[in-house]
Amino acid sequence: MADIPLRERPFDTFLSHAHADKAVVDRIHAWLERAGLKVWYDATHLGAGTKIASELGQAIAQCRSALVVMSRASVESGWVEDEWNLASVERNRKATRDFRVIPLRLEDCELPRFLESTKWVDLVGRLDDVAAWAEVLDAMAGDDTDLDAVRPLDVYVSRSWQVGREQTLADQVLARLAAPDLRLIGDSPEWPSFSGDRIRSIMRSCGGVVCIIPNRPRSADNDRLKYFIREARTAGQLGLPLLVVAEDGADLPADLPVRLRAGADGVNAHPALAADLAEGVEEFLERCRSRPRAGHVFLATDFDEASRARNHLLRRVIQRCSGLRCVVGEQVGGDSVHSSIISLIRDAVWVLADVSGNNLNTCIEAGAACGAAVDCTLVARKPYQQQPFMLRGMELKTYDDAVDLLAIAHRAARAYRRKVLRIGND
Repeated sequence: MADIPLRERPFDTFLSHAHADKAVVDRIHAWLERAGLKVWYDATHLGAGTKIASELGQAIAQCRSALVVMSRASVESGWVEDEWNLASVERNRKATRDFRVIPLRLEDCELPRFLESTKWVDLVGRLDDVAAWAEVLDAMAGDDTDLDAVRPLDVYVSRSWQVGREQTLADQVLARLAAPDLRLIGDSPEWPSFSGDRIRSIMRSCGGVVCIIPNRPRSADNDRLKYFIREARTAGQLGLPLLVVAEDGADLPADLPVRLRAGADGVNAHPALAADLAEGVEEFLERCRSRPRAGHVFLATDFDEASRARNHLLRRVIQRCSGLRCVVGEQVGGDSVHSSIISLIRDAVWVLADVSGNNLNTCIEAGAACGAAVDCTLVARKPYQQQPFMLRGMELKTYDDAVDLLAIAHRAARAYRRKVLRIGND
């Protein structure tokens, strides 16, 4: 099988386990899929008569991470160690440096030597603990961010990710966009193909869009620039500031507002082009900063003491998954709390509203989101009788417990997931 770049792999994770633990691992697998994750699991992806040893290496090469379920049975299993070794090789390759290998400790057991220096998630007696499942998602998501940090202005970047000649011009443009009040974002690695509604949702949270378009051959049956063109046009439809830089020779529609064209070697060796690009970037950023977007998620829910810890976990997981700050009405103070909350809802990219028990404040907040045409996910704990009149017609998802709610929230947040670009490393 050809080496697949991490961002283009079809599975979020590879689930490694001993077959003696299958009943519990089935439950883990079901929850991960409810949370919106694509899981490679041998119970569903290995057919009878498959050459397992060769298949496992190919399977891991299709995943962006690996979850290794550790138990007494798995410690004794040669297969789990083999899978761990395969996953570790994948993690240590430069091309897949973001591949994560995460042990899940299912029961008290003596950990094998190859796991002694590895941080794991402890699930011993915690399969009904929402905090444990949040830890699993945290481990898969990577670095933490402050829930209450003030977010800079996001600028969406449409660029090539192909290694080689297409990188130079794009890297030079992005280097000129580096600023402490800006955050450059791109499409999430989990979504290799263009999805208009999802890209639109991400762009709505941004202050502007930059498109760096390479020179690729086009034909009637193979339009290799269509995704760049769609993203530029989506920005225009949303009324966002747009900066388009194209490589010489790129065949683009006449209506696309190209600010600058340059060769594949970029602009650094060409003073006139470099000055023109600097001027274009300055004009673009001025337009972006004159109309900043709030770019946050609003969590509408009951804030009684019993729900406080759960709500904190929801906020943390939503923020890590979406890359957006998650705010709550409880944080709002001042003389006009109600109007401030309504403003937060109207400026939100997405609202998650838990209307369990038809809590009046939450129902009003969900109604405000609906009235402002903000994406809103309604949830309620089972059993749930009937939606209030003003919310009838909206889809409602019911959940069994906090663990189930966390899965629903994570799945919904993935629609807004974006990649924060590290200039010089992406």
